[in-house]
Amino acid sequence: MLKPLAATPKLQHHALPPVTPVPDGTVPATTPVKHPAPSPAAVATPKQQTAMSVTKEILKNLAILKNAFLRVVVLLGQVRDEKLYAELGYATIEEYAGALLGLKRSSLSMYLRVYDWLRQTHPAWLKPGAKVKLADLQDADDLIWIEKELERESLPADKKAALQDLQKKAVKGTLRRSEVRAYKASGNNQIAEGNRAFLAKLRQLRKRGAELDGLPDGVVAHLDAAIDLLQASKRATTTPN
Repeated sequence: MLKPLAATPKLQHHALPPVTPVPDGTVPATTPVKHPAPSPAAVATPKQQTAMSVTKEILKNLAILKNAFLRVVVLLGQVRDEKLYAELGYATIEEYAGALLGLKRSSLSMYLRVYDWLRQTHPAWLKPGAKVKLADLQDADDLIWIEKELERESLPADKKAALQDLQKKAVKGTLRRSEVRAYKASGNNQIAEGNRAFLAKLRQLRKRGAELDGLPDGVVAHLDAAIDLLQASKRATTTPN
């Protein structure tokens, strides 16, 4: 006769410890920085209320800077141009940005530089809904450099076409920084080739000048100085860091 099966013991489930969300791989995990918020009691006038509202929005957009870079640029420009920092008791925008936003003077200067550049060259980009995707200061700096290069009147056609391609990618938000570095490196290589060719010609002239009779004093010495200068430049550009 079969024996009845023993009752299966109940499994005990142990609660797992809470899992800390893994941050996006492109953004290092950091401890949130707490900035002192202005005292609501100090806000009285309509302009002070505007200053408080703008400050809160800047803080919010700094937290999502990758998606709201241009908005931060515009708001900081507003704080500077309307002197909203003074409404919160700060003598300068640098003091305001350091105390309330945690921005160093150098970072603030870069944001305002981008704002002034946009206002002068791309005012439509400052409007809400503009179809431009500059994610951060480096993206903006790359595009500023590209557009300044495009202003050069002596720019060869092939370089102009390459820069225009980089410009389109920057506006769409698809430009890789490696592409900008590669373009700059290509230009540096061309400059180096030109310098080497010129150095060779100078050496030939120096040799020919030393063989001439009646050459004015100092000509050969000046050629030697020019050769030394080009050689020093060549060593500086080829020496590894």
